Amino acid sequence: MLDREKTLIRFNAEWLSKLTFVELIKLASNFTLQQFITRENFRIRWDNGDAIFLHETFYALMQGYDAYAMRTDIQVGGTDQLFNIITAARKLMTFLGEKPNIGVILGILPGTDGVLKMSKSLGNHIPLLSPPKTCTAR
Repeated sequence: MLDREKTLIRFNAEWLSKLTFVELIKLASNFTLQQFITRENFRIRWDNGDAIFLHETFYALMQGYDAYAMRTDIQVGGTDQLFNIITAARKLMTFLGEKPNIGVILGILPGTDGVLKMSKSLGNHIPLLSPPKTCTAR
């Protein structure tokens, strides 16, 4: 799918580790708690009285900052990344003086259990570097 000659792999610690606390506060000042609470996964937890930890909001900020740091034209992600891509990335890119990117949002892949979303933390994923397995028909 990707041309190896044109593909560059970068690790976001390259730019995230250089952010100061003051810069993080400036990035966060672009968002309200209401914006995070209205996200489906947070709203459900809020309504159920389940905990929503402050550090969970950082993920959207950091993903948005990733888009800015790499000057991305397009971000592709699942519906669970809608806020991070459409709201956080575009808002932070604009705030930081860059043209906002375009988000391409796709449905969530079912995991190997065929029920829950594919997720490493749920243990129902296929690692990218896993060897192929031979399946014999019965």
